[in-house]
Amino acid sequence: FHERIFGEPLHEKQREIMRSVAANRRTSVVGANGCVAPETRIWATDGDVPIAEFVGGSHVWSYFGGEIVATPASAPWIKGIADLYRVRTTMGEAFLGTLDHRVLTRKGWREVRRLRVGNKIAGGRMAGPAVSWQTIADIRFERTGQYYDLTVPATANYLAEGFIHHNTGKDWTVGRIIPWWLNRYRPSKVVVIGPTHRQVRDIVWHEVRSAVASAAGRGWTFNGVPQITPHWNLGENWYATGFATTDEFNIQGFHSPHLLAIITE
Repeated sequence: FHERIFGEPLHEKQREIMRSVAANRRTSVVGANGCVAPETRIWATDGDVPIAEFVGGSHVWSYFGGEIVATPASAPWIKGIADLYRVRTTMGEAFLGTLDHRVLTRKGWREVRRLRVGNKIAGGRMAGPAVSWQTIADIRFERTGQYYDLTVPATANYLAEGFIHHNTGKDWTVGRIIPWWLNRYRPSKVVVIGPTHRQVRDIVWHEVRSAVASAAGRGWTFNGVPQITPHWNLGENWYATGFATTDEFNIQGFHSPHLLAIITE
């Protein structure tokens, strides 16, 4: 369903998450498979630093609302060992990441495996326009080794080695699980809960709207369209909604034979 409707390939970890949700199991989503080499220099507000040495709670530069903004990031962690590929542009700038790592392109977020020579990727700028589009000159395997990830809760991206990188991909995955669930079960309900309205609306709900727009571009339509505010009504007792709360009593009262509850951090 996902690849046919959204036109985007799923990686094995994402397939595992979808299978777990389909089997009605409690599932923890901690991110997709891709990220960057340990020497990748993160653009922190107090100076560039390799991701392996970045201190959690520090602020990084990030892209949001057409601007470069400062926002806190988590401590990085080692995600595993994988083949690492160097992507170099005609301007001589480069980064080293896994095939599943995503960067911003003119067509949205794209994994390294889907990039091609000649594609445009977004370089971040601290002065003038926030984004400068750079042309890919070369993509090649460099080594097999450890790779790191971190989380930027407020914006879901960070600047490193001059480029705009997506952070851990849990929100991207959740944003595609929601329309899949609503399409599979009719009627059904999805409730998204987060600690802040910004986390629910600007990150998770942005991914939902992006997924539905991608499906529409391929000729697939759902009942109704997700609103900018976190609500999507498809019919009687058939909807998705999201809100911020830290009070467990606020999540009571939702009932459905097919109820999916998503708690985002």
